[in-house]
Amino acid sequence: GCPDSLIKELHHFRILGEEQYNRYQRYGTEEYVLQMGGVLCPTPGCGAGLLPEPEVRRIVCEPSNGLGCGFVFCRECKEEYHEGECLTFLETQGAIAQK
Repeated sequence: GCPDSLIKELHHFRILGEEQYNRYQRYGTEEYVLQMGGVLCPTPGCGAGLLPEPEVRRIVCEPSNGLGCGFVFCRECKEEYHEGECLTFLETQGAIAQK
């Protein structure tokens, strides 16, 4: 019934298998979190949706209610939390190559 739904007719959900339906639900939830200004945990296999305050850079994927993995990461680069500016993967690889 949502106006922005990829599947417009409710009866189409009946033809989806359970795996496809769960995937659709997960995608919709992730999209909603991102549209609300949230972030997704970058840990493989986690992907918990988090809604921290906009100015918060240090994000903790709190393990509660069976969700969350405890990973602490930088909101900007999605790497392990650090102080100072973010280094991109390419900058890091270039520094290693120069050594």
